[in-house]
Amino acid sequence: MLIVKGIGVGVSDYFLDGRHNGRWSPGAGRLLSLEGPVRRGDLVAVLRGEHPVDRRYLPAYRAARRRAGWDLIFCAPKSLSLMEASPMDAAGGEPSGPVAQAHCAAVEAVVGHIESSLTVRRLDSAGGFGPAGGLIGASFTHHTNAAGEPHLHTHVLVANLTCSAGRWSAVRAEDWYTGRQALGALYQLGLRHQLALHGLSLDWRLQSDGLADLALVPRAAVRATSSQAHVARALGRFEARRRAVPQEWRERAVAAGFDPTAAVQGRPAAGPSLFDPAVTRTVTTRLAVRRSDFRRADVVVALAACWPSGAPPDHVLEWVDRFCARNEEVPSPTAGRRWTTDLARRADQALVRDLEAHGKLTVMRAPPGESLLLAQTEGIDARAARSGLRFAVSSPSPSGELRWAVLAGIPPFRPGDQVDVLVVDQADRRPTAELARLVGAARRSGAELVFVEGGTMPALTNPASRGWAGAVREMERDACDQHRPWGLPAGTAGAGPGGPESLTGRVGAEEVLARWYDAQRSGQPVLLSALGLEEVRGLNRAARLILGRTTPGGFEPGDRVVLLRARHDGVRHGEFGTVADGAGPASPDGGSVWIRWDGRRRPERHGPDIVPRLGYGYAASVRLAAETTAQVALLGPERAASGLRGRLLVTAEERTRERGMTRALGL
Repeated sequence: MLIVKGIGVGVSDYFLDGRHNGRWSPGAGRLLSLEGPVRRGDLVAVLRGEHPVDRRYLPAYRAARRRAGWDLIFCAPKSLSLMEASPMDAAGGEPSGPVAQAHCAAVEAVVGHIESSLTVRRLDSAGGFGPAGGLIGASFTHHTNAAGEPHLHTHVLVANLTCSAGRWSAVRAEDWYTGRQALGALYQLGLRHQLALHGLSLDWRLQSDGLADLALVPRAAVRATSSQAHVARALGRFEARRRAVPQEWRERAVAAGFDPTAAVQGRPAAGPSLFDPAVTRTVTTRLAVRRSDFRRADVVVALAACWPSGAPPDHVLEWVDRFCARNEEVPSPTAGRRWTTDLARRADQALVRDLEAHGKLTVMRAPPGESLLLAQTEGIDARAARSGLRFAVSSPSPSGELRWAVLAGIPPFRPGDQVDVLVVDQADRRPTAELARLVGAARRSGAELVFVEGGTMPALTNPASRGWAGAVREMERDACDQHRPWGLPAGTAGAGPGGPESLTGRVGAEEVLARWYDAQRSGQPVLLSALGLEEVRGLNRAARLILGRTTPGGFEPGDRVVLLRARHDGVRHGEFGTVADGAGPASPDGGSVWIRWDGRRRPERHGPDIVPRLGYGYAASVRLAAETTAQVALLGPERAASGLRGRLLVTAEERTRERGMTRALGL
């Protein structure tokens, strides 16, 4: 796995703490004569864009806001980390056996590939980019996580600095950030290859994303020694690291079935060579199942997901180039090149024929990069209420199913269900094979199909299925291009001054907003919350309407606000406040605004540098709401917000039950 994070100059304190001396990349030696162990002053200098000797700023222009660099984290499979930390690989002290050596060699090979393909912005070059003169980086290998559990990983700190054609400049981050999954797959293939070279021919349990674990290491043992990952999911990586307490992991691993001697006893069965036609057929099938067209990066991931033996990066990239050359290049909505296979093309044609034969299709559209979930669910909810038909939704994730249940009151679809209308969430993201199965299920039950573009995720510019795209052009019957915010009906307890005269929306949203407004009038601080970003935006708009806020897209005195991005001027991410009385309206695109942050006495003036980072603070995501101490009115069921227990004033599930709505929410 490869994780990419932006870094600042302050990371030097974390890495130079005595765990690992670090070492400079070859590019740092060529460009800045940096060799041997990494020293604090040298690392700080290159991250600032300065020469480590005379501390002069190297780029021609000093940017007002400059990215110091990136942290590329190459993580070995957890099962391999367990084996590396066992006594068979290292008898005490820091592990340094064949597993650690293979890991470091694989990381070095991938970093070498990144350096060879690194580019910088150059106006005098074709396409506006030219080759970089080298990668300035420092690598630090760690063998445990913050809790002392086995976790073999290497941090490669890449400075945002290189020299090209005699000129110092920033590097192009897209070279590794957008292709990080493919680079992670390259590392996985290289790691398996290096392990075999070190005499460890292991049996792997491959995953669809190119990652793998040792087949003879129980999953329970991996989970038992991953407590830090569970804490990070709940609190975030930084907070989890700060609160980490060293733990004894060996007893838990053994109790879960881990046997370090058995982990290396499995031997993979002899398979075809990398350039055997059977490997090509397997990769072709895997790509066609996932989407109609593919990039070079997709081929690397598919190869890692079906080739357990591994290979060095240069062999992998040679194989990928041959594979792409044998297939047809297709138009791409982005700058990257795309190809398709005969198998994927035939599947798309079959999908179009099935849709034409079925006939009963409705398409709800959304602009690329946007989600109109509230308007889409509102339309479906209204139709379900007046038609009496049986509705069901197919969503790619349990969270998506839950959001549809809350917003439209329709249950998830399961194979064999008899329904009258089958709603397909994120239809533009679903591969042809999935859509074909859903069309077949609808034909067998005589159900109408409703394809929702975007839905619980933003709509794509390039749909996963070209068959879907072709069918929509020919058979589009319905468009959903109007997004109306939630409100409250006249006569409801929450309808206050400035509230809308009529109401659109679901019972759950109406009741949650009504209870929230009652609390507002009584002076009780309550925060609205929901399961998804679109619902949070809708709740914020509805709250402003109910309170009589009239400035669209701006902030007025009395408005609740929250800082959405980054720490700035002493204000942390997720901090809530109120626009101070007497301050004029301020646009999110500029101007200044006075804000009295919660817990502070005096209002503070903020200018255009922070105003664009503000959002309305009447509603927040479940995760952000969990960081506050306020009571919460949740648009969703209690089981979806374990971090809010004890602070929930009302949930959509609870209020719907109280009103006796038998159909509502399907929970």
